[in-house]
Amino acid sequence: MGLVRGDEAGRFRPDAAVTRAEWIVMLERQRGGAAPLASGTFADQASIPAWASDAIGAALAGGILSGYEDRSFRPHRPVTREELAAMLVRTTGASLGDDGSVPRFADEEAIPAWAKPFVYGAAGEGLLQGRGGGRFGAEQPATRAEAAVLLTRLSERG
Repeated sequence: MGLVRGDEAGRFRPDAAVTRAEWIVMLERQRGGAAPLASGTFADQASIPAWASDAIGAALAGGILSGYEDRSFRPHRPVTREELAAMLVRTTGASLGDDGSVPRFADEEAIPAWAKPFVYGAAGEGLLQGRGGGRFGAEQPATRAEAAVLLTRLSERG
């Protein structure tokens, strides 16, 4: 599908963490989006690679992502599973999940309050699943393999 590419040596590195910039580029390839990123949008905009700028601009314009409270984007930081959940729900328009009164994951208490509706929504839509031991791993980095699986699921949804 051409959504995921290897590193400079042509390796996929399935267990490596996917960065926020890499994930947005992959997601926007799937969505078909590109839009210039306005100057001064993020405090750390100078650290955003040129190859990711238009994809980040499109995701921002589409309401898929926002920066952190300090106005940074942090392009080289690994994207977390909770961040993936939020972006997937925003991408698909899936409903936010319930309030979590019924625990779904063994590490339920470790999922931040802001992320729970997104995690439940993405899990309810079958987009994201837990990891071993019934744990979600909200603050753990997503892997490149997980990103590829998520893009496939999004493509299958049409």
